[in-house]
Amino acid sequence: MQCSTIFVYLFIVYFDKTLTMIKRVILLSVILVSFSFLLQSCKEDIDPPVAAFDFSPQTGTTKTAFTFNASSTFPGSVEGNYITTYYWDWNSDGVWDEKSLESTITHQFTIPNTYNVTLRVRNNEGYTNIEDAKKTINVISDSNQPPAAPNLITPTNGATDIATDIELSWTASDPEGDPLVFDVYLGTSAIPVLVQSNNTSTSYETIGLIESTTYFWKIIAKDSHGNTTSSVLRNFTTEGEGGGVNRAPNKPTNPYPTTSSNNQSINKTLSWACSDPNGDNLTYKIYFGTTPEPPIIAFNITNTFYNPGLLLNNTTYYWHIEATDPEDLTTIGETWQFTTGNNNISCPTSFTDTRDSHVYNTVQIGNQCWMAENLNFGSMIISSTANDNQTNNSETEKYCYNNNENNCDNYGGLYQWDELMQYVHTQEIQGICPEGWHVPSNIEWQTMVDYLGGNFVAGEKMRINGTSGFDALMGGQRNISGSFSDLNLYGYYWSSSELDSEKAWQIHISSTLNAVFYNYKEKNAGNSIRCIKN
Repeated sequence: MQCSTIFVYLFIVYFDKTLTMIKRVILLSVILVSFSFLLQSCKEDIDPPVAAFDFSPQTGTTKTAFTFNASSTFPGSVEGNYITTYYWDWNSDGVWDEKSLESTITHQFTIPNTYNVTLRVRNNEGYTNIEDAKKTINVISDSNQPPAAPNLITPTNGATDIATDIELSWTASDPEGDPLVFDVYLGTSAIPVLVQSNNTSTSYETIGLIESTTYFWKIIAKDSHGNTTSSVLRNFTTEGEGGGVNRAPNKPTNPYPTTSSNNQSINKTLSWACSDPNGDNLTYKIYFGTTPEPPIIAFNITNTFYNPGLLLNNTTYYWHIEATDPEDLTTIGETWQFTTGNNNISCPTSFTDTRDSHVYNTVQIGNQCWMAENLNFGSMIISSTANDNQTNNSETEKYCYNNNENNCDNYGGLYQWDELMQYVHTQEIQGICPEGWHVPSNIEWQTMVDYLGGNFVAGEKMRINGTSGFDALMGGQRNISGSFSDLNLYGYYWSSSELDSEKAWQIHISSTLNAVFYNYKEKNAGNSIRCIKN
């Protein structure tokens, strides 16, 4: 019986003139005696709480902290009702992920997706809403990448006899082309101090450094999205008395191909390292040929690499570099040599990896033969933390994106650099590539990119359905934290060229941008690999 019905009966009995006094007293007594038992039914007329919420911002990324506000919730119809607990289900899977005592809460979604957020509330009398409140929110990936690590140019690491007034210089790039500013750190300890913030150029003038002192320096690049990337730490030592005197360039070192090496490709780009005691910009003359005293073939070269063109099979080549500073002081390097092998280009349309019978498509680009698919070899291991590293054991290990082996089938494996190289730090080594193939060096990558028109346009040609046939897959990466990111957004590819004990050279390609990006990456990250034919 409803409370409203009780009051109707009372009204009728009291005002019905046909009832005798005795009957009226009896009926009123019965109704009044029963009234206490009927009070419970009155509670059925109480309106329960009604959950309601809104959120801001209306759209966001995986880096957005969304604010959810349930203050518009109706607490219930009884005077003094209030909400005691708010229950939140962030993905409407029936599990209450979080409960709060306050009506406002923030939440960050770490995976891009469309989420149906559900709210249930409870008031101080223990009532919950009859129907949960639900709203849909779209979370997209924050695909903005941090800048590439700045490449410190002058002075070179470990350089000595550096002038006390010198210009530090570096290069830097950003995957999306974002404008960059730089923080410059310089000091006499291995933890240099900040000497300039938000430098908009890629150089910094030092004045009055202390003579005969070792200085440490690094550069931090910052993009307009708040992402930062630090260079490696470098050092140099100033000269003694007479610091302002110009000195001749240091002797060129670090030849590639390495001196006295054999069986080299006939499509080789020469490279070397060189620095100047005063930090001056240098130009180079290239001496190259098949005699021990090779002729000059190029001059006024400003880069530390040079492609002499297609070479002959089974031939020994000799070469050296002459470095010149702006005041025409010169230094001639040692003569190096290497011998080519029998490099007639043979690039079948496909080949079979005899280790697991996997068939790979191939493509010839210029005078190089590349795999046209990402390598997928080895046994999957799980990655969830930074400590889930591939190890030097008898078995080749790989990561699969999001620990799903189907992603290895579709995009290839992701490998840490040392695992890829099989723990041998030699450029162009076979590593985990099939027999007859090897891990490409940075020069071999650059040779292909240059053939395709340079790094500003080659990325478009290297993507799936691009004109090169390389068909780069956007396999994403395994981050050094152990997580995964950038599937279908970027393809990251290792080279066999390392920077130091912690970083190695990589290229990466965007699904939307036309460029190919060069930079160094931590070796314990997980990248894809394309092997190149010997």
